[in-house]
Amino acid sequence: MEHISDHDLERYHLGMVKDEAELAPLEEHLLWCPECVKRAEEAADYVDALRAAIIVGNFDLNWLFFSLSSRWRYNGFGRTCTCAA
Repeated sequence: MEHISDHDLERYHLGMVKDEAELAPLEEHLLWCPECVKRAEEAADYVDALRAAIIVGNFDLNWLFFSLSSRWRYNGFGRTCTCAA
């Protein structure tokens, strides 16, 4: 199996991967691939930060950028971030 995509890691964290045929290989891959485990943790942090901003109603992009900037950096692809630490 190739590495898990950022999109699928986000879906997994949100509980959107329900089909056992998709879920089993994904979870098995996470058992032995430290790179994907790290990226899964980063995706979880990213999703949780956005979720918190929505709940609080704080859509101040400066707040979001600076709250994540010590751990994340823009990767140039527009949507996802990668850990800088």
